[in-house]
Amino acid sequence: MHPALFKLTYLLFKGWVRRQFSGGSIKRTVAGIVAAVMFLLWFGNFAVWTAFGTAMDPRDTLMLLPAILTALALVPILLGNDDRALAFTPAEIDFLFPGPFSRRDLVLSKLFRITLGALLGSIFFGMAFRRFAAWVPLSFVGAALALVFVNLLTTVVALVRD
Repeated sequence: MHPALFKLTYLLFKGWVRRQFSGGSIKRTVAGIVAAVMFLLWFGNFAVWTAFGTAMDPRDTLMLLPAILTALALVPILLGNDDRALAFTPAEIDFLFPGPFSRRDLVLSKLFRITLGALLGSIFFGMAFRRFAAWVPLSFVGAALALVFVNLLTTVVALVRD
């Protein structure tokens, strides 16, 4: 993948952070602080439960896990959006397609961003999957693999539909 696409991903993230924390009205600031406190309370409770909770019996996990993975595979097929297949925004089209990037680089960049989002989301889902895993890091790995699976399967199903 072209190094400029890594830089572009970094700059997009940096711009998103700047927009979230730029100055605004007092109402927006107060709402942001209240939302952050509520999130920290929820996340702290979830983190404590993850650290000290007990896992399910492995036999129960083996009975539930295939059904969960099947549901994760069927949801994109049955309810998937038609526009999910590597949709580029108009700004990306104006900026990237005339640039010195091959089409393969652009697809890899989009898949990289999808995977990065799934890995960040696995922090939260890993805590929810804690009851199915005997070890906390394994729950995060399982959540990351499940989210990447769902995102890439949704992309493949949309490409096949197209």
